[in-house]
Amino acid sequence: FVKVAVVAVENDTLIYFSKLSSKIDIELYTNQLLVLLVRCVYLYDNVRSICANVDYVEELLYIYRSSKNRATILLALKILRNIIPLLPESETTIITIKSSLDEFLFSIGNNFTKQNRTLETISELINVFRTIMSLKSPWQMMATQLVFNSIVSCGYLSPYCLGSVVNVYPNEESNEFDLALIIAINTNDQNSNSSEVLPYFIQYLQTNKTEWIAAEKLRIQIDFFAIKSIYIYKYQ
Repeated sequence: FVKVAVVAVENDTLIYFSKLSSKIDIELYTNQLLVLLVRCVYLYDNVRSICANVDYVEELLYIYRSSKNRATILLALKILRNIIPLLPESETTIITIKSSLDEFLFSIGNNFTKQNRTLETISELINVFRTIMSLKSPWQMMATQLVFNSIVSCGYLSPYCLGSVVNVYPNEESNEFDLALIIAINTNDQNSNSSEVLPYFIQYLQTNKTEWIAAEKLRIQIDFFAIKSIYIYKYQ
């Protein structure tokens, strides 16, 4: 039988579904549960805190790895994206998160040759990395370093693409800089050299502040190669 725990928002009790009659029933009830959890982790801080433990993460990873249902996979990844940054650091969680991020990154890169994952799944895997890299947590540097190592090993360093981690120099006369993530690009202005054109929309890693900025203020730090291959936002 399958036993699934769900956090009830009103009374924080656990509800168990068991002895489901068929594989279709399992997928149906699993997806209903995951939809509920997606809504809850988006809306309620206490639900995110409760779910941010290694048992929930491992259960969601099992669902992601074993399910053949596209919706189930996407829902599991959406929940993981929201709770991994809140996961406390320990010997067990370090092993779990490191192996999971390695697996996600391999799936992203491998998909461009074997096409063994849907575009929606790859997009959500990229969003997992973008979220972890943009939020201060024990896993932020781990995710950033994994991406950097992957880029170096592939010999791919194309500057200023969507998902690049950049150094932002607000003052040209100073060597001080802030780290930021490029989260959108106005491709109509991307090739302009004018200081008045602001083609890059960035999010600062320390403060989460967002703003449009000129290319001359940026220096490449880490380039997330896979995002460039999937998404380029265009602003008309």
